[in-house]
Amino acid sequence: MKINFLRILAFINITMIIILAIYLEGIKNTLFALLVVATVVAFINFKKEDYRVKRFINNFF
Repeated sequence: MKINFLRILAFINITMIIILAIYLEGIKNTLFALLVVATVVAFINFKKEDYRVKRFINNFF
């Protein structure tokens, strides 16, 4: 992988904090956004050895 997993997590978390601070209002929207991000991060962590996930991470980052 080009970038290690902790940097990816930091990038996602910092981006989500900025998005939450600027665009989202209300607790329902915030909880939904955090749920979606947590689900994506958990999936990437679970399947990080799969070639499709590695290819996505290498192409995206």
